[in-house]
Amino acid sequence: MAHLILRKIWRLFALTFPFIYIFRPKLEVILYLSIVLVIFLLIELFRFFRPSFNYWLLKKFHLILKDKEAKTLLSTTVFLILTLLIILLFRKQVAIYCLFFLGLGDSASAIVGRNFGRIKIGKKTLEGSIAFFIICLFTAGFLRLAACLNIAWGVIIGGILTATLVELLPLPLDDNISVGLSSAIVMTLLTPLF
Repeated sequence: MAHLILRKIWRLFALTFPFIYIFRPKLEVILYLSIVLVIFLLIELFRFFRPSFNYWLLKKFHLILKDKEAKTLLSTTVFLILTLLIILLFRKQVAIYCLFFLGLGDSASAIVGRNFGRIKIGKKTLEGSIAFFIICLFTAGFLRLAACLNIAWGVIIGGILTATLVELLPLPLDDNISVGLSSAIVMTLLTPLF
């Protein structure tokens, strides 16, 4: 359990970029994000070419890394790549909402699902999905009020429902990618309707 909580707290680090994006221009955020991403990509290259470094990294950070990351990209690297793509491809408000949904919703889903989940849906739980939806709804309300990110509630609800359902589905694609991109696409498609 401590492993999961620490991993999800570490994930909150990635929310630094959508938070900065609320206040700073797109190009500036892309610059900061690109610098951090290059550092992570260099670490990835080094760990794949130096098995001893990979072993050391996995052992040193075992509380925030998954076992499967021994042979794949670190989930943080994937999340940073996705963050960059979403910021590049989508309107500012859509990008910020989607990245917060992914960062906070995924954490809430995992923690609630693992600890309180009773009703299984594949490898996930109904309770985890409800937590995902609720935390995203509260996050959206906060972003609308505190950050003045005004998107119609219909668009927001569409993005949250999409993110929640995609996170629940047993898709072969990493849920970091599928949740973020699908909710951003749906929110973009819904925007002209509201």
